[in-house]
Formats: sequence, structure tokens, C-alpha cells
Amino acid sequence: MAAVRAVELSMPVPATGPTKLDLVLTAVSAVYDSEQSLQAAFSRPELTALVTSLVNASVLAFNLTGIFKKSH
Repeated sequence: MAAVRAVELSMPVPATGPTKLDLVLTAVSAVYDSEQSLQAAFSRPELTALVTSLVNASVLAFNLTGIFKKSH
């Protein structure tokens, strides 16, 4: 959730959700590449699916609670 907030706060308003998700996935991928314990526990597709689900759930929660505001 902290990564989602950090990306939301650091990216300009016009950035789209998929662009922001890609930034989070790129960061996770870099950690994955350097951590053998993650590689032993998850395949890259499994980790990507898990992180994507967590990001989507976090964004939904932040939207519902008004922490994230939709831009028009």
C-alpha cells in the first residue's frame, strides 16, 4: 500500500493507472531479480499477479475512502 501511495504522490496527475501500475511492477521486478528468496518462493508471473491484485485492491480502497481523488 505504501508503494501505491508513493507512486500516486510522485507521478503527475495525467498519468494513467496502467502507467502507475507498471512503475510499481518495475520496482518489484528489480527487487525480485536481486532476491533469491523471492525467486524460490514465487515465479515471476505469480509475483506479478500477486502484486497486481494487491495494487488493484489498494487503489480501490483508497478510492472508496476518498484518499485518492479521480482527476477529470
